[in-house]
Amino acid sequence: MNPINLKFQAIRTFLATVEAGSIRAAARRLNLTQPAISKALKGLEDDLGVSLFTRGTKGIELTDFGRAFQERSITILNEVESAVSEIKQMRGELDSHVQISVSPAAAIQIAPRAIRNFRREFPNTTIRIFEALQTMAVKQLRSAEIDLALVPIYTPLPNKEFISTPLVDIQMRIICRKGHPLEKSTHLHQLSEAEWVHVSSGAEHAPLISQLFAKHQLKVPKVGIDCFSLLSSVSIVQNTDCLCLLPEVMLGQPQFPSEHFTVINTAEAPSINRIYLVQRRDKPLTPVAQKLANHLLRFTELGQNS
Repeated sequence: MNPINLKFQAIRTFLATVEAGSIRAAARRLNLTQPAISKALKGLEDDLGVSLFTRGTKGIELTDFGRAFQERSITILNEVESAVSEIKQMRGELDSHVQISVSPAAAIQIAPRAIRNFRREFPNTTIRIFEALQTMAVKQLRSAEIDLALVPIYTPLPNKEFISTPLVDIQMRIICRKGHPLEKSTHLHQLSEAEWVHVSSGAEHAPLISQLFAKHQLKVPKVGIDCFSLLSSVSIVQNTDCLCLLPEVMLGQPQFPSEHFTVINTAEAPSINRIYLVQRRDKPLTPVAQKLANHLLRFTELGQNS
């Protein structure tokens, strides 16, 4: 097999077919005939020397080869898109784009100010923002879906693969609704039987609650709700007896009116959520992505690159 024979259009057709779930649906999406789709896929399989799909009455399913090729194909097309965008930027065409993923805490405290300043400098650049925690952000970085991530790091990242720059420590607070029976608690052990809401993102929840209790050798409380929306988490806390660990900076925000919520001040200090700027070490940033990174780095309160 000669990899040079692989055509980008065939790869795009393959990915569109996977997303659509059938050749018929892919043909409609791409405005092509079904025989044209089938021919492109057959040619791709011939070039690779393997079957990418199993075909049945209910549509198509990826083989193990197909799943492996899908993951690499997404990265290839994203890298090509980044390369084209970079060339346009070098030519002075400003209708470019940059993609970032941010954690809920970073979305509140860091991203808005940096993006505001960046938009003043590059008003014609489109910024695509995803909400994610470490696992999802790392996956997006590896597949070149995003340029940068603003996330806490719960598990050490391989230094050979990523550059992780600490930006800011965000103070977390234990929050409950006004009038909650536990609002005057003074020690964590009093909260271990309460029900908690995890503020989650990208199919991943932050381990801050379990880390906080484990640090003080206390029983880790039951987390009854994994909520993948920050605003929904706030609403749940306001209308139930659930507790939540949220960034202190949220207090006083319009979506978090102080008359509805109480901070539970325990003798044990709540968690610190350290936010990092993460990028791939082997993938140079496009000019506009580097400019956005520079704006983000201006808010750095912590050391140098790690």
